[in-house]
Amino acid sequence: MSYAVLIILGVLLMDKTNTILKYFERLLLLFGLVALLTSVIPCSLLVADSVDDELMEDLEKDQGKENLKDLTPKKDFETLNPKEYSESRQAVYSKRPRPADLEFNREKVKAHVLALPKENRKSEIERYNRLKGIRDYLVRLLERTPYDSKEGVLFVNKNGNISKKNGIVALANERYLILRTSSHSKSRKIEWDELPIEQYERFFEFFASKRAAVSAAPGVSKEEINKNAAEDYITAAVMCDWYGRYEKALDFGGKALKLCPNLKPDVERLLMD
Repeated sequence: MSYAVLIILGVLLMDKTNTILKYFERLLLLFGLVALLTSVIPCSLLVADSVDDELMEDLEKDQGKENLKDLTPKKDFETLNPKEYSESRQAVYSKRPRPADLEFNREKVKAHVLALPKENRKSEIERYNRLKGIRDYLVRLLERTPYDSKEGVLFVNKNGNISKKNGIVALANERYLILRTSSHSKSRKIEWDELPIEQYERFFEFFASKRAAVSAAPGVSKEEINKNAAEDYITAAVMCDWYGRYEKALDFGGKALKLCPNLKPDVERLLMD
C-alpha cells in the first residue's frame, strides 16, 4: 500500500474520531444541562436571588416616589401601639448592622438587605441612604451653628458607661468633634464612635427645633422652613428605628407630622414598612 493511500486512510480515521468525540462532548453537555435544570435549586432562582454591586446601586438610585407608592403601608402611623410597633420591627429588623460611629460597611448592609423579605428591601435601602450621610450632615450643621445645648454632650467613657460633659461643640470634622468647656479654657476631643445614639438624637432635636422656631427668612416661606425641620425629625426617626429605639422613632415621627402633615406618606413608608 502506498504512502499516499495510508495518509488518506489516516485522515479519514481522524475525521471519524473527531466526529465521535464531538458527539460525546455534545451528549455530555446535554446531560449536564438536563441535570442543572432539574436540580433542587434551579439556576434561574439563584440568579434572581443574587444581588451584585450594580443592582445594589440601581436600588439605591431607584427611590422615586412612583417606585415607592406600592410600599406605603395601609396602617395609620398616628394610631400605632408603641409596644406592638416595637415587637413588629424587632421581628424583621433585629439583625441590622449598627456601627457606633454611623460609618456603615456597604457589604454588611448589602448582606443584611438580601436577608430581608423582598417586600422590605427597597424601603430598607431608602432608610440606609438617609443614615449613611448623617455624619457629614451634622458636620455641615456644626460649621454654621454651634451646639450649645444646656443638656451638654453625652459620650461613652472607658468603662462603657454614658457620661456627660457640659460645653459647646463648635467644631467637627469626619474624625472627631471638639467640645469647649463653659470657661473656654479647655477643650476635649471626642471621636464619633464615643457618642451614644442618644447624643445623635440630641443633635437632631437641637437643630430641628431651632429650624422650626424661625418664623420666616428672606425668600423662604414658613411652610418650607417647617418642611425642612420635619425632614430632620424624619431622619432622626429613621436613625432611632434602625438602632432599635422604636419608641423614640415614633416620637420623632410624630414631631415631623406636626410640622408638616403632608409628609405623612413618607413617615409611614420609612417607619412602618
